[in-house]
Amino acid sequence: MKAPSASRFPEPLALPAETDFRALEAMEKQGLIERKLYSEHPPRLEYHLTERGRAWARCSARCATGAAPQRQGLNAAGAEPALR
Repeated sequence: MKAPSASRFPEPLALPAETDFRALEAMEKQGLIERKLYSEHPPRLEYHLTERGRAWARCSARCATGAAPQRQGLNAAGAEPALR
């Protein structure tokens, strides 16, 4: 099996050990990530963001950044303070 070129596949995603692999399968079906087998014995996989996944990550980061000022007005219970 030929090794993938570094330019084709960026750094593998750093996934915690308790990752729900059903979620990974769903993201793969949506075209957000791709799975690459890098060792057959024992089988080992790497997951990489696709171009669609990178676009989603950029959009998600922008949404989170824009929401930060809005969260500052929330109280400890997560509700907006009462208007006076």
